[in-house]
Order: sequence, then C-alpha cells, then structure tokens
Amino acid sequence: MRYLFFIIILFFAACNLSSKGKPVVEFPVMQKVVWELMKSDDYYTRISITDSNLRGKHKNIQLYEQVFQLNKITAKDFYATIEYYEKHPILFKELMDSVSSLSKKENLTSIKPLIK
Repeated sequence: MRYLFFIIILFFAACNLSSKGKPVVEFPVMQKVVWELMKSDDYYTRISITDSNLRGKHKNIQLYEQVFQLNKITAKDFYATIEYYEKHPILFKELMDSVSSLSKKENLTSIKPLIK
C-alpha cells in the first residue's frame, strides 16, 4: 500500500500541474532574443580570444542585458520562458528550429555581391 501511495505521489509530481500556463515571452520575441543571445555569445568568444582582459569581467553578461533591454524583456521573464519551453519539448524544438531558420535567412541576406 505504501508503494502504491508513493507511485501516485510521484505520478502527480511528474505531471507538474503548473506547466499548463503560457510562456511569459511571446514566440516571435523569444525567437529573436535567442538568436541575438547566440550572436552575442559568438561575439564575446571571438573577442575574448584576442583580449584576455575580458575573460574575468563577465562582459558576456552585460551583452545579455543589452539584448534583454533592446527587446524590452527582463532576464527573469526570459529564463521563465526557457523553463516553460524545456518542459514542453515539442515547443522547444519548434523554437530552436525557427532560430536555426532565422540564422540561415540572416546569413543569406547579409551576403552582397562585390561586383555591381
């Protein structure tokens, strides 16, 4: 009987009834923010290789804050939304796929011919 009670409690804990809500940040904004955070991470990585003074100063966190400010969201909202998407793997995959397609689209449009 104890085991049955334990299994029932475990089942309800796994269901996580609070995950039924909606994400805090809307999908298009989240897509843009994730892509900009990835670009800022890439920028920070490339710059910190050449300038070792940046490594200990957490400049990447300042870049993240700038991305959040530009998109008018808070870090708390962003991380709450990421947590929501992690609890919903299909939606998380859709988000990552859309970020990937956004990156491909941006890379294609940024290429300009040198000869006119």
